This record gives sequence, C-alpha cells and structure tokens, in this order.
Amino acid sequence: MNIIIYSTNSNNFDGPTYHYTNLPSNAKNTERVLADFFGADCFTKHHFTLVSELPGMFLLDLQGNELAEKSEHFEYKILPRGENSPEEVATLIEDCKPDLVIAATYWVTPFDWLPIKDAQVAEILKANGIKVICNSLEVSLMSFDKIQTHSFLELNGFPVAKAVYVHHELFWAERNRAELKENPYKESVFFRIKNMNFPVIIKDTSGLSSYGMEVCHTFGQVKNFLNGKKNNGDKIVEEFVKGPQFAMEIWGTPESGYRIFKPFMVSVNQYGITSPKQSVKIGPVEGTEAPAGGTGTHECAFPLAALNSELLRLAKLIKVKGTCQVDFGWDEENKRWVIFELNPRLSGMSQLQFESQLGCPLGKERPAMSLKFPILERDVLQKLSSMPFVKHVTQTVNDQAKQNREHGYCEVVLTAENFDQLRENLITLDKVFSEYMEEAFFQTGLKLLEKLTSSSQKCL
Repeated sequence: MNIIIYSTNSNNFDGPTYHYTNLPSNAKNTERVLADFFGADCFTKHHFTLVSELPGMFLLDLQGNELAEKSEHFEYKILPRGENSPEEVATLIEDCKPDLVIAATYWVTPFDWLPIKDAQVAEILKANGIKVICNSLEVSLMSFDKIQTHSFLELNGFPVAKAVYVHHELFWAERNRAELKENPYKESVFFRIKNMNFPVIIKDTSGLSSYGMEVCHTFGQVKNFLNGKKNNGDKIVEEFVKGPQFAMEIWGTPESGYRIFKPFMVSVNQYGITSPKQSVKIGPVEGTEAPAGGTGTHECAFPLAALNSELLRLAKLIKVKGTCQVDFGWDEENKRWVIFELNPRLSGMSQLQFESQLGCPLGKERPAMSLKFPILERDVLQKLSSMPFVKHVTQTVNDQAKQNREHGYCEVVLTAENFDQLRENLITLDKVFSEYMEEAFFQTGLKLLEKLTSSSQKCL
C-alpha cells in the first residue's frame, strides 16, 4: 500500500532562526509510531512518503531549512517555502498515487488553525476518491472558535462551564456613532456576567492554549478588563472550574472504532491556568467503574466510567478521524467533569500518550510524566536522553524571540512500571541534573504524584 503522511503550515518559517533537537529523532520516532500502528513488518509491506511544509513538527528533523536526518523507510517531499494553497498540497499528494493519506496536523501561534488547512486538503482528496484519515473541515472550524466549541458541547448535552460570549465589534458599537446614546448589547453582556459565579476566566475565542487568559475574581475586575485596551478581540467569559485539570487524546476512525486514553493530570500556575511552557503532566489517572447494575455513590475522586462514556459519545458525534485532544477539569464543587476545549490534531500530549501505551495491553498504560528544563547544551541533552527511564527529549530554541518565555525550553518524557518507581526516577533526575532542573518543576512533579496516588488510593 502506498501511504502518504502530510502536514501543512500557515506561518512564515525561517529555519536558521530555530534550532530543534529531538532525541530520538523525529525520523526514528515516526518509525516507532508507524510500526506500532501498522505492525512491525509495515516497512516491507507498505511504501511511506512524508509530504510536508517546513518545519513539519513530529515528522522532520531540520538544520536550518534542510533535512538533518532521513529515515531509510520514508520518501520525503518538502513543499516549497512560501504560500502553498490547499489545492497545491492536494495536487502534490495526488501525484504520489496514494492508497491512503494520513494528516499529521500540529499547531502554530498565534492561531491554532492548521486543522482547518489540513482538512481542506483532505476534502479535495476525498472528492477525488482518495481515502484520507483527517478530521473534517466542519469539526476543525468548530474547534478553532471556542464559542462555537462551547455552544456545540452545550447543545449536545456535554458538561461545560457557564459562559458569556463577547462580540468585540458589538461591544464597542457606540464608538464613532453619535446617534447612539447607549449600547444595549454591552449592557446585556455585563448583566449576564454579573449573575455568574466568580471567579471567571476571560479568553480569546481563537487563541492558542492559555495565551492571553485572564482570571477575574470580581465583577469590577471583569468590567475593567472588557472596558480596557486588553479587550482587543472576541472574548468568552467562563466560570472558573475549581479543581484539578486534565488532558487526553482520542485515537481512531468511525470505521475502526476509538481508543479513549486515560487522562493525564496537568499542573496549573498561580492563577489556576495551565501554562504550556511551565506545565508538568502526569498519568494515567486511574479510576473505578460503576458496580454492575449498581446505583450507589463512589469514594473515588476521579470516576472515569462517566468520563469515558461521554468522550466516546463525543468521538462518535464529531466522527473523529485520526487524533483529537481534549482539555477538561474536575469540578470539585459539583463533582462532575467539565470539558474546556477540543483540538482535532496532534498535541503536547501525543508523545507522552504514546510512550505511556507503547507495548502495553489495551487499557494498561504505564505511568509517565513530562516536565520542562531550561534550554540545554547538546551534551546535556544527550546525557538526559541516555537515562534508561527517559523516553523522549525535545528542545526548540527561537533566536529572535522578543520575550524570554518565547526563547525556548526543553521537555523531557520519563516513564516507569509503577508510580512509586516514577517518583524515584524523578528524584534521580533531579540529583543527576541538579544544576539544570528548576526547583519549581521538581516540586510540582512531586505534588502531582502525591495528589494522583492519594486519589487512586481512595478508589481502591
């Protein structure tokens, strides 16, 4: 079978500005993923071609604008730098005469909209009779706009936090219109927000991750924010969910069925927000199923049966094709799961989820953790990668970043056979790399371990 794996990009990319390190390399890692998915003999049975715009996150190993490493099992077709329309990408893929095409969609800043572009490519290919594994354009557009996501989930009975949409142009409709003495739309926004439970969180409807989010503890703070300069686009004001936050992925297609992975707990910053460049992730979270035919309550802090049922319903409803990442939280006050957003693409969870499940029986993922280091020299990265329990090391450095947090960081994935051993591995990592590991990440890792294992004990 002739299989094409593709990814696109919407941003200008200047290779010499960025320095990537992946240990193992993306080439070797892609081989591992494909062997796990298609079988160990897949490279003798199938022909694989990678079609990608730069930088081809997850797929390509770059030095500047050139490939630094290639897999002998893949043919590479790199799209020219500059604008590549969905039609042009689809034409290049069609010229390869594929039997199957798979999207390896990733994310960019400031807009998480690459699923939309990849979905357009997929729509063109499907119209020409080619089998494609890629989430639909409809789902990609719905997931991109957070108010559309919230409305979709709410209308279909999924648990979400109470929210108010703030349309930017209507909120400022009275500007430069002398005939308007008041703005009923703005008044309605404040009226509804005043009746929400505080604190609330304000976020862009089209932003990426937690960038630009604001937590407000009083109505006055919300009013000041929305009337101020930071209100520069459409916003969604959402009741803040008090409790731990989680992420997970769904893999599969309507034809093959779905694998709902167990969730991973994600650390939050001092404002209660998950910060992608500062977060620690640990899991899988364990829970108990409801007793057969029973209706009693459970002591378990994180009952997974209800969550898995809802996520499977969600996967079937939106017809996930490939991968969909879900962010959600456990509402401690109301004892329920609350879904925050959907990302129909690969995510920061993908490598962690893969390392946790590789070689394990279905539903028996091994404990795993990801945490951050500051930017490291090559020899330190190699030493990190050589630790037996460290499964993946990745580092991105942006030489032209204007802010320190955008300059880059290193992320490390470590695993173990049980959570006690994972704790020992974390302690070992801190001892061996004491001059590099930041105390905050080490302590956050220990606290998450303690919280996760104590919650699991309640379920026994």
